[in-house]
Amino acid sequence: MKANFKILMALLAGAFVFGSCEKTPANPGSSSGGGFEEPVPEKPEYVNAIFRYHGDDGMGDSDWWELVLYTDMEMLNTTTPLQGTGPGQAIYFTLNAPYNPAQTADLHYVAGDYHEQSNSGDFSEGTFQGGEVYEQQIPGGIMQIPDGTYFCDFPADGSEYEPDLLKEGQFTITANDDGTCTVEGILVGTEFIKRYFSFTGTPVVESETTGGGTDVPNSTLTEDLSLPQFTKAWLVDRKDTYTGLVGDGESPRAFALFLANGTIDVSGGTYGQTITGSGQLMRIEFFVSWDTDVEGGIPAGDYVMAQSYPDGGIPRDEIVPGKLAPGYPDKFENFTGTWYVNLQENADGGQDWIDYARIAGGTVSVARDGDACTLAISLEDCSEPAWSVSGTWTSDSPVEVLSY
Repeated sequence: MKANFKILMALLAGAFVFGSCEKTPANPGSSSGGGFEEPVPEKPEYVNAIFRYHGDDGMGDSDWWELVLYTDMEMLNTTTPLQGTGPGQAIYFTLNAPYNPAQTADLHYVAGDYHEQSNSGDFSEGTFQGGEVYEQQIPGGIMQIPDGTYFCDFPADGSEYEPDLLKEGQFTITANDDGTCTVEGILVGTEFIKRYFSFTGTPVVESETTGGGTDVPNSTLTEDLSLPQFTKAWLVDRKDTYTGLVGDGESPRAFALFLANGTIDVSGGTYGQTITGSGQLMRIEFFVSWDTDVEGGIPAGDYVMAQSYPDGGIPRDEIVPGKLAPGYPDKFENFTGTWYVNLQENADGGQDWIDYARIAGGTVSVARDGDACTLAISLEDCSEPAWSVSGTWTSDSPVEVLSY
């Protein structure tokens, strides 16, 4: 994904109804004599095709393929979301092709007739998945990404495009022994316009995903990071947010400690998660005993990063006092767990993430002397190999507690 790419999509409210052909009001005084006339459909000349094989869809009854057709133009990204240097057109298809026992990118297995799904859970062979838009968090905001099957018309001036989410229609893919193929059909989407497409030639055939993609890195560090002298601190009692087992005698509390400098302020909003200003921010989440009073600060001790599942969940036996919560992956809005972020306010009133790191390992040692507190931070980001995020923070006074 290109970091500066945005798609602004106005979603249509209510149910979508698709007819066999689209109609537009006739112009007054036209030869039609009033009523409706059908517009002349565009038929872009698609001269490029990429088939991308992803293997079994998990159900054992079909294989997942991507297909991208595009006109004579440069494509900057051929996975979703498509990006191109217009003027030009492209169609992105998500196909449920016949199951290939060999699980190889054999073009003959994707050949056949395709039609729309009977419902959103229909992944039977010979169907294409209807277009949709989903939200993906990115540093500093949310990106709307089209998926399934959709048409793109890239403007010549490089401005943003609105994808036509294709829902109904039919098409045929023919594969030849010499490596060539033919794709031909008509689809209709949210713009109620017939999208004619035809391609004949030698396509690019790839296995899995190669190039492009929508994955956003969870760390931008390229070297070890020495933390600055943080001048501000806030503490939030997040209670039993990780277990929901209030007062069971076993559930720990989660304390979120925010350390910052510059003009950063996290004291507004709910849970101390409305962050404003510019500067560096460290968020560390500690698991402490249930009977710990947040007004007394973080108890002394050595805290070790809890192990987590790839999707971000933490096993129950890791949610215990003396552990740290790792940063939750791919969550940039109201991020949780342990993170480092360098923020800069922009002219739009938002914040740019200059650099950042989701923390996945390491320790924090807490020393206490009355209200005085010293943290020896020795953490690691989620990169492979990991970069260290380390430093020391001291305070002689109690940390400000934010309301939950």
